[in-house]
Amino acid sequence: MLPERQRREKIRTLARQLENTDWFVRSEAVKELGKIGKPTLPLLARTLKDKTNSVRVSTVEALGTIEHEAVLPHLAQALQDKNEVVRIVTVETLEKIARRLQGKNVESKEARALQFVVPYFRENEHWQVFQKAFQAALKGKITEKNARLYLKQLRAMKGNLK
Repeated sequence: MLPERQRREKIRTLARQLENTDWFVRSEAVKELGKIGKPTLPLLARTLKDKTNSVRVSTVEALGTIEHEAVLPHLAQALQDKNEVVRIVTVETLEKIARRLQGKNVESKEARALQFVVPYFRENEHWQVFQKAFQAALKGKITEKNARLYLKQLRAMKGNLK
């Protein structure tokens, strides 16, 4: 782990690289920011709006490496991305985070929603089923009573979930 002063300098350098016109430079900077962790969340949140899909995918992956609930609202936002690949990578990232959160006390509504819906999912579940169920759990539309029925309906409609 870097001393505080070096870490701040590295973050400043990487933040400057996020302004580069070359998408590859921005994408690599995002990956490095993810390795630093939670202090970089404001920068990573901004890169979720980058004009290049690859940078947004790198951002989602970087957020997934940060082991803190504070990343979840940003990932929930990424589920709304206009690019399907970004949404798919976001679902994969959320599934990995959900496994890390199982059995832990969580604070955020996003973490509670993940913990609630994950036990109902099958291995290799269609990404849109997970996306819609997670979003419904965030909005309070899924309860213990209706979760199985809701997911059964989503699975039946998976080709028409857009």
